Amino acid sequence: MTTMKSSLGVFVGGTQTGNLSRHGDGDYLFRRLGGDDDPAVVSLAWPEAEAEFLSPRGVLHPVFDQCLPEGALKRHLQDAFFGTLRNKDDMTLLRIVGSSLIGRLRFAENQDSLRSVPPIDIRSEILKSSSGEVLKSLLERYAQFSGVAGVQPKFLLRDEAVQNDHTLTLQGATHIVKTFDAAEYPALALNEFVCLQAAAKAGLAIPNVEVSDDGRWLSVERFDLVHAEAESRYIAFEDMCSLTGRTSAQKYDGSCELIAARLRDFSSVFHDDARQFFTMLVLNCVMRNADAHLKNFGLLYDTRGDVRLAPAFDVTCTEVYPEIERRMALRLDGMDTWPDAPRLERFGVEHCMVEPGAVRGIISRVSDAAIESLALLNDARMPQTTARLMRFAVESGVASMQTTQRRRNSAPAEQPTSSLAETAKDFADQLPIQREPEEDGPVAS
Repeated sequence: MTTMKSSLGVFVGGTQTGNLSRHGDGDYLFRRLGGDDDPAVVSLAWPEAEAEFLSPRGVLHPVFDQCLPEGALKRHLQDAFFGTLRNKDDMTLLRIVGSSLIGRLRFAENQDSLRSVPPIDIRSEILKSSSGEVLKSLLERYAQFSGVAGVQPKFLLRDEAVQNDHTLTLQGATHIVKTFDAAEYPALALNEFVCLQAAAKAGLAIPNVEVSDDGRWLSVERFDLVHAEAESRYIAFEDMCSLTGRTSAQKYDGSCELIAARLRDFSSVFHDDARQFFTMLVLNCVMRNADAHLKNFGLLYDTRGDVRLAPAFDVTCTEVYPEIERRMALRLDGMDTWPDAPRLERFGVEHCMVEPGAVRGIISRVSDAAIESLALLNDARMPQTTARLMRFAVESGVASMQTTQRRRNSAPAEQPTSSLAETAKDFADQLPIQREPEEDGPVAS
């Protein structure tokens, strides 16, 4: 039986800032290194004056827990590495993937133990590949370099084809590359691509994304990697689970109001970020994304004085997949039903401090962007049934906003468009049905 050291160095931007250790009966303790008058920020939620942070009951601190792989990737790592180890816990998992994570946190016994991510030509080996062995190959080569959350398989990869002065010296990952179970979630990569294009049309920042020729893979350029004249570097990313004191297992235990409150607490540009968050919320409602949980919103920062909302990511139309509940991942006004325009407007005005006229303009702009993005469903890689179900779901989301607006103006409500009505008639029996909420919530992303 192999025993590993009971402590793990915690690094911020390549410099060790503290140590994480097992403490007492299953607890975890993070202790800052002494002698630093201006310690790097590990978590925005931690008071600057405190030097020790204890996490009880065998649960990692939320800011460290957010780094852990989930789903198929986690199972592969456990099978590959846990066999001979005495401690088969989350701290061991963090040690395995600690050299390559989202954001700027890294974990290793010492600085010399931090490993470089092996380069790969993403375009030729994944996006243009016709091999059916891509997933198996990536699991074997890159699972231990992929500290990224998500139920579907995701990998952090360093693209060797990125040829410019800033990234030639970078030894970490440049992209997130993800795939999916095609039988359970057909065309999920194309689905996310369409939704992100709708986000861009609505005025939201999104990362650069590309779908593979076979439609099985989505490549996403990292938005926590910034390029300056002298160097490329990672900035901190902290998701809303961490910022609200929750672990990944609690990502569906929250509300839109809670996110708005955390933006008020931490954002350096609250009014801009709150407007962007409101736009994201409207987009998720219109696109019928029932998997917009706490981990799919986060903040980027260098220091406490430079905190801003991360771009939109992991947006999909989940209503086309019967396995996923047709309800919001997070509560709004204490409910998880899809909101109408008045509910959204109240939230935008009361919690995001957006002017009423601007709120209505955002709803209109997002609705127009969603309809425009549906042209992308004509992609030959998109199965026709999935495309028509997605069109129906999105048009229904848009129609719910428009119908409510018309009713508020005391005008007769129009019926859905003929194409929407035909789609509903032809495919109603294929749509997900309402079921009792499952404990674990949606699982698409």
